[in-house]
Amino acid sequence: MAVDKALAAELPLGSVILAVDGRETSVVLEQDVFPYISSSTTHILWDQGIRGNKQYGYGLLAEAPGSSVKLKIRVPGGEIKELSVSRRHNRETADWHTACGIRHEESFSMKWLDDQLAYVALNNFSDMAVVDNFIASLPELKKANALVIDLRFNEGGNTFLAEEILKYLIFWDLTGARSRMRVHNSTCKAWQESEANVLYADEIALKDKLVITTAILISRETARAAEDFLVYADGVKHFKTIGEPTFGSTGQPLFVDLPGGGKGKICSKRETFAGGRDFVGYGIQPDILVKRDADYYLSESDLTLEKA
Repeated sequence: MAVDKALAAELPLGSVILAVDGRETSVVLEQDVFPYISSSTTHILWDQGIRGNKQYGYGLLAEAPGSSVKLKIRVPGGEIKELSVSRRHNRETADWHTACGIRHEESFSMKWLDDQLAYVALNNFSDMAVVDNFIASLPELKKANALVIDLRFNEGGNTFLAEEILKYLIFWDLTGARSRMRVHNSTCKAWQESEANVLYADEIALKDKLVITTAILISRETARAAEDFLVYADGVKHFKTIGEPTFGSTGQPLFVDLPGGGKGKICSKRETFAGGRDFVGYGIQPDILVKRDADYYLSESDLTLEKA
């Protein structure tokens, strides 16, 4: 959540945009924005639609640079206001007034929250250093009685990396996602769908295991290989997920060129939990929900981490 400091007095953090150029916000999004976002997950459509995407030219407030837009807003105190603002040519030149942020620039980080509670952030599964750093941290992590794993900013990568870490956190085999895909092969068609993946716990020696009470922090940015991590972890009794529903995508995109220089991407497989429960289009639901509302953004503390 951010606003140019020049507008901070008129458009304070926590304001709600009710209408854009005389049209209700929901109407603008559903008619002009959502059709151009490659997601089937409702909360992701809203998140990305409001946030916008400069590269692809969509967003609630997207239009030609230098043009103006009339907004109807409700400020945090409840007052309804109308104002006109200009669209900046380059958002990088704005002097932003932002809500309290959570740092996640590094692929891996580890710290102590108290004497017996360790925190590990796994911010992607595309960098093998994430696994290497986790393994290198195990001697220190073994001093903990409980663990927090932060996947809130993990947008995926390679499921193999997720599996390599998860093996250290369990004593027994886990069942992963079941996949279905369109393959023009008569034998594959007869199979109809693949067997669920299995993660074998005995590939890691017992002395190297870290099986303790574990809270896993998740968010709408938790996607693809990070969601595979959560599918494996589903039902593990010493795990609890905290946060909000995840991105809700299988990954595995097929990219296609479109007329006029556009591009599209299509998920080329369908994944479910092993029992057939869907998460694509819905997101994986947390055990403990922490809503990302205005209070969340305006708080000076990390409300999701505090919940853990």
